[in-house]
Amino acid sequence: MKHLFIFIEGVDGSGKTTLAKALAQNLGAVYYYSPPRAIRFFRKLADASQFYIRYLYYCCGNYIASCQIKRLLSRTSVVADRYIYSTAAYHSALLNRDMPLPNVGCLPDILVYTKAPIQTINNRLNAWSSRHKFENETLLEKVSVRYEQTFQKL
Repeated sequence: MKHLFIFIEGVDGSGKTTLAKALAQNLGAVYYYSPPRAIRFFRKLADASQFYIRYLYYCCGNYIASCQIKRLLSRTSVVADRYIYSTAAYHSALLNRDMPLPNVGCLPDILVYTKAPIQTINNRLNAWSSRHKFENETLLEKVSVRYEQTFQKL
């Protein structure tokens, strides 16, 4: 039987991580968080850089994730928390132009898009120990629109 690759997408605070962890546990699958551990120490630097540099960081992360997920799929199912659509949606909103989906070799079997009312998202983000500069209401609404535009093209 083929192992499934499921990934969860959505704006920050929409319930991705909660859903991905629960789904992975219930399916006996591996929970995979992106960006990959191998480059996570560069994340603060990338997030503080120009948006094109940040985009390249996340594209690189998608490529590494794709390679790691492909290896994992040889023995188990994988539930990923963010992947190529997050990279395209966030950077399309940040750069105010359509950014292409990163070209990776491992595409998912199932995509789950999480969505929540903006007030629910704000409540969740406010409950976190710190709030990131990319977690503001205006940007998250733009990112949500970009996700929906991308998914309409599928």
